[in-house]
Amino acid sequence: MGKGKVSLAAIIGFCGACIAFYIGAGFATMQEVMQYDASYGSLFFVVVIVAMGIYLYTNLSFATNGNRLKLERGGDIYGHYCGKYIGKFYDYFAAIFCYVCFFVMCGAANSTAQQQWGLPNGVGAIILTVAVVATVVFGLDGIVNALGKIGPVIVVMIFALAIISLGNNIENLPENMAAVDAGEYSDVISQVGGGNPIASGASYAGFVILWFATFLAEMGAKNRLREVNIGMILSTVFIAAATILCVLALIADIPNTSVADIPALVMANKINPVFGTIYAFIVFCGIYTTSVPLLWTGIGRIAKEGTAMYRLFVIIGGCLGCAVACFLPYQGLVNILYGLNGYVGFALVAFMIIHDVRTRMGTKRVKSIFPGGDPEPTTSYVLNEYDKAREDGFHRYDTEAAAAAAVEAEKNKIVICYHDMFQQHFVQMESLEEFKEYYPDIEPDLVFDMTYELRAMKENAKLPQGKTS
Repeated sequence: MGKGKVSLAAIIGFCGACIAFYIGAGFATMQEVMQYDASYGSLFFVVVIVAMGIYLYTNLSFATNGNRLKLERGGDIYGHYCGKYIGKFYDYFAAIFCYVCFFVMCGAANSTAQQQWGLPNGVGAIILTVAVVATVVFGLDGIVNALGKIGPVIVVMIFALAIISLGNNIENLPENMAAVDAGEYSDVISQVGGGNPIASGASYAGFVILWFATFLAEMGAKNRLREVNIGMILSTVFIAAATILCVLALIADIPNTSVADIPALVMANKINPVFGTIYAFIVFCGIYTTSVPLLWTGIGRIAKEGTAMYRLFVIIGGCLGCAVACFLPYQGLVNILYGLNGYVGFALVAFMIIHDVRTRMGTKRVKSIFPGGDPEPTTSYVLNEYDKAREDGFHRYDTEAAAAAAVEAEKNKIVICYHDMFQQHFVQMESLEEFKEYYPDIEPDLVFDMTYELRAMKENAKLPQGKTS
């Protein structure tokens, strides 16, 4: 995980994973786009700008802080942003919210199967649940691998549908746009935001924040940060472009799309019934790619990945979500759950901005100003920092014993090495006492003094020779 050249394949994979996670049931069916964006008519661009701006900042922050803090579990990121107590609330709330959103995905699969193929209630949800459970049991690596391959295919099909449908109905766009602006469809379109496009954009980004926080924090911690962030930035461009095209296509055919559970299938079937069948399969793929990390996030909060208990809870959680979705209407689930939880998620942005300004996006350690302080650090965290530094050749001690001896030689200058993929960041404590205040459970002989290395690097001097791995 050094500073070498970035991998194009890895970037495409991360970009695809982000797209696949974002473009799930609500987006691929276009019901989500209808309620958040198209319902605002000509003001839809305000929703897009607000939502994409928040999406870009928050995901860069999640991945970067996850990498610099070397989080073992993505959900721990909330404690660093909000303090111990508020962070714990967000950790549990996000896990519950993500799991409940899995119900929405099952509902979308159910509606798609019924609307497109006339299948009995429950069949679509059952098919989705079996596929999702079979993937989630393999953990994060399996999830990223699956999403990275399917994401680009989904976005290409959405682009194709939106462009063809818009082209077929382009002459109706001005008139229909004016009708939406005049509120003629307000009785059939469930609008999020109460008539305020900024609130709608904030809510849209808010529920996405809670989806991506754990996922990207852990992805950033376990992969090259530069590759993760480039992939995420590219996904922002594709998602924004897809949203704009979908909004225009929906409004161009608003008399038909506004009254459908799955607006995208209405447009696809008008183009060609065969295309409608193909797109229904794509909708299923979009539902699947969002359902997988949602179920993983929810179950990962109560069971450790890879254990027998984790696999058992995945099966139970999947079956429960499937059962609930069979009895609740899809449109109602989207409007209530996404809207309410979106505002709660947006409140997290304030905590994130305060944290990132004070810590310079994780490069400077400061005391949390929120109740409970920072999450308690562990000995394994510091040992992990030491190991990472050795891997990258920045730490030249041959053994841990040598590092411990250096601590004895100069205890008043304790330096902790924070590693990321762009550069090396060092934060220097003023004294051993201050260090112990932040790391009360770490014994002195496990503290690695890097004062000499820091000074040498600053002066561009030659570091002590030793094994560099």
